[in-house]
Amino acid sequence: MSNSPSFYIEGIPVYKDFLSTSLPNYTGYFMDPEVIVAHETENYDTGANAEMHNKYLHNGAGGRGASWHFTVDDECIWWHIPLDRNGWHAGDGTNGKGNRKGIGIEHCENSDGDFKKTVQNGLALIRWIRKETKKNLPVEPHKKFSSWSKNCPGNILPYWDQYIKAINKVEEGPKLPAPKNPKPHEPKLGEVYHGNSLVDYLNWAKQDSSFNNRKNLARQYGIKNYTGTAAQNMELLALMRRGLPSRVDEKAKLSMAQIVEEVLDGKWGNGSDRVKRLTDAGYDPAMVQKQVNASSNPKVTKKTIDQLVDEVIKGKWGNNPKRRENLIAAGYDADAVQRRINQGSTKPAQTTRTYTVRSGDTLSEIGQRLKVPWRTIALMNNLRPPYTSRVGQKLKY
Repeated sequence: MSNSPSFYIEGIPVYKDFLSTSLPNYTGYFMDPEVIVAHETENYDTGANAEMHNKYLHNGAGGRGASWHFTVDDECIWWHIPLDRNGWHAGDGTNGKGNRKGIGIEHCENSDGDFKKTVQNGLALIRWIRKETKKNLPVEPHKKFSSWSKNCPGNILPYWDQYIKAINKVEEGPKLPAPKNPKPHEPKLGEVYHGNSLVDYLNWAKQDSSFNNRKNLARQYGIKNYTGTAAQNMELLALMRRGLPSRVDEKAKLSMAQIVEEVLDGKWGNGSDRVKRLTDAGYDPAMVQKQVNASSNPKVTKKTIDQLVDEVIKGKWGNNPKRRENLIAAGYDADAVQRRINQGSTKPAQTTRTYTVRSGDTLSEIGQRLKVPWRTIALMNNLRPPYTSRVGQKLKY
């Protein structure tokens, strides 16, 4: 390890290497922490230690938009984000307590490490965080905040009470078994992925998650100029998660038009039964229903691009990538709508004004200050969820 430790916690070297504010997975939101969130990396590869995960975050986390505060292994601790800034690690949304008020700690599970020692080092880190923040912060498992109840930290959870009691015991941690490298996931017929990471989705489906393969998939799904950004990955995931053509039954190979025709013929049932059957087959029931509605009412007057842009600005079509799906499902050219939005306004041209982002600004606060809807600012500047801006950035409005 070439770096020198920044300091030590109970004899454990700590390497402070904060994420650059220019990275897509840096949030920049101020945080007054209220909880410590315990995670496990679920990466069992040899060499998947804290330093490797630090490099992973500094490389943009594979486009996942993920970030957390500390990674701990059996030898050291790497510190990625200041304690007064939040990270995206809890899976409870932009304004969830885990993401916006939680200090995230990832415990490494690399096969060449000592997991019991990793847990002990994590306990030492928790003690230090409490002293540093001057708060007796509670410690909660990732599972408590995860919107899909992810079983994390999987090795610690069965011993959670013992783990919590051990925080105040410097001499030893809970007696946990060494993590076992699980068998690769085998997707079952009709099984649906519920996470929000393209890379995790591809690994779950036993597909190549490399950049080259993602770029090839993006081309197949109609996403142009793929560079691996978080927004592109989310859009590709939204398109792919409707089903795994190579791993579900033959109906998953049907086009949307064919599925709609079968629904109209009554082959997929009605109501909750149809929703369940479509979901089990890997389809988005809401998308199918919109197409069914459009097919059942072909005389509906189409809206102009200007009307659509006004509705998008007002938030009636949601945010990308869902907005793109909704527009396409309703029979509109989503790219044409986006191009018009990028032009700034559907009304006669006027002088474009700019606002320089200051420290602590949020998009909603900027909108209130300028008396401009924050969604309009986001659209004019091509900002994507979680709508992060940089100090010094000039925003058009």
